[in-house]
Amino acid sequence: DKELFGKMVSYSWPVLVANLSFVVNENLDKMIINQLGVSEYNLGVYGAVCKIAVFLSLFITAFRLGAEPFFFSHAKSANARQTYATILNYFVIALAVIFVGLIANIDILKHFIDSEYWVGLNAVPFLLLGYVFLGIYVNLSIWYKLSDQTKFGLYISVIGAVTTIVLNILLVPKYGYMGSAWVSMLACFVMMLISYVLGQK
Repeated sequence: DKELFGKMVSYSWPVLVANLSFVVNENLDKMIINQLGVSEYNLGVYGAVCKIAVFLSLFITAFRLGAEPFFFSHAKSANARQTYATILNYFVIALAVIFVGLIANIDILKHFIDSEYWVGLNAVPFLLLGYVFLGIYVNLSIWYKLSDQTKFGLYISVIGAVTTIVLNILLVPKYGYMGSAWVSMLACFVMMLISYVLGQK
């Protein structure tokens, strides 16, 4: 069915490119940090503390896999908006609880990485807060998927990728891996904010 296939491609290719941009946001800092004058040791420190923050990332991924089919199946319900808002409220509460729980138990979680990398633990709260913003963005982003305007997901992800690239180049040479942690948080915040504003419109 050429017409159906055309609609599918038109809907899905921006999502594909957006996901590629998402991969850039997630991994570019680790790929270029060494090119910006940061030592191999500090790169190792940053990679190690990112492993602690990944606990929150796993929760967000699990939520997305379960929630998106639900969102689509309830799109035509009379109270769909209220349902989505309620889900977001509880999702943010869950993110906040996990965020606080991870930070409060950092003395336990730090044993998942080598003790020589514990010096970088002060970057963990920023990485975790970035994942909180990312989780909210994932929840908010359902508006452009339900309205067949996936191009906006592409735009938002590209803006996030550009933010990641530019701020890493500006901050990493001066602040090292802490600069990357701040950039990770800020890029996710920018994506969340843009998605919220556009979603309201």
